[in-house]
Amino acid sequence: MRNLILIFALVINFNILNGQVSSDSSTVKEGLKSSKIFVGGNFSLNFGTISSIYIAPTITYALTEDIFVGLGANYEYFSDRNYVPKYDISIYGGSLFLRYFVLDNLFAHFEYEKLYYKDSYYLMPSYPLPTTDGIYLGIGYRQWISENAYMTIIALFDLQNNQFNFGTNPFLRVGFAVGL
Repeated sequence: MRNLILIFALVINFNILNGQVSSDSSTVKEGLKSSKIFVGGNFSLNFGTISSIYIAPTITYALTEDIFVGLGANYEYFSDRNYVPKYDISIYGGSLFLRYFVLDNLFAHFEYEKLYYKDSYYLMPSYPLPTTDGIYLGIGYRQWISENAYMTIIALFDLQNNQFNFGTNPFLRVGFAVGL
């Protein structure tokens, strides 16, 4: 897992450094450009016997026209009233992702996620919260809705069949982003 994060960080650093030096290697460009930064995320709500609230803001940076990298945070509350007492769990964490556009709006998506969770049966507050890693691979489509905003739909496959993915495998994620 650490190797994946190291490779991801090296790709980001190489591309940022490569983009800052001009072809004559004597001048430095202005660095990160706000026009290449997009903020957004995705969310879902479900209420009933089984309830879920999911919020996941993201920030994405376009390294090139074809390669986008991003950071995400997420929180999910899940409750199942089929159990007595009802089962509750809070899951939160962060993610790193990489998108490679194979066509104008069609992209491959890779994501690493670290999650922390606490359920209603967690009785050891003096111990660290349990964690789990998620590795997702998929394909997505970007639809521009204005000159500076877009929506995405991504079909993701959980490569580890994570027990905290309460849906099916593969699963769909719909999101949005607005440029700065």
